[in-house]
Amino acid sequence: MSDTLQEIRQSVATSPFLLIDADEDSARLLTHGEAMKRLTTGDNSIAIMVDVSRCLASFERLTAGLEQFELCDLVKITANPKSTINHWVNVGLIEPTVRPAQGSGRYNTRLFSKVDAFRAGLIASLRRHGVALPMIRRVLRLLTTSQVEA
Repeated sequence: MSDTLQEIRQSVATSPFLLIDADEDSARLLTHGEAMKRLTTGDNSIAIMVDVSRCLASFERLTAGLEQFELCDLVKITANPKSTINHWVNVGLIEPTVRPAQGSGRYNTRLFSKVDAFRAGLIASLRRHGVALPMIRRVLRLLTTSQVEA
């Protein structure tokens, strides 16, 4: 997993647009020119295009000064219930990298990093657009390793 938002920023620096193509079952990063070409060609495939660099900039403005997040913060960021976020943790989409759970109880608060919170927000947004969890896993891997997956 990426340690900093800077790593994600670098991975989308030259190709800031994320294209998820349901017809091809693929996710890839596009340059501005490739994204505009895709939008203007009249391609009828089912696709979602996200400007990740803008999402990242908005997220950084909203969370300025914050470096760690509790589960209740992720609930606010994602507009999802705790159970949904816990599910994402249980299936390995996000993890509390600042302080993982160690046992149970009221005083065992997991802490998430800024990257974890950004990932949770991106997952929530993609889920709202109907993207399935296996594709979201590919997208997260794409953003944190800068590898294109088909």
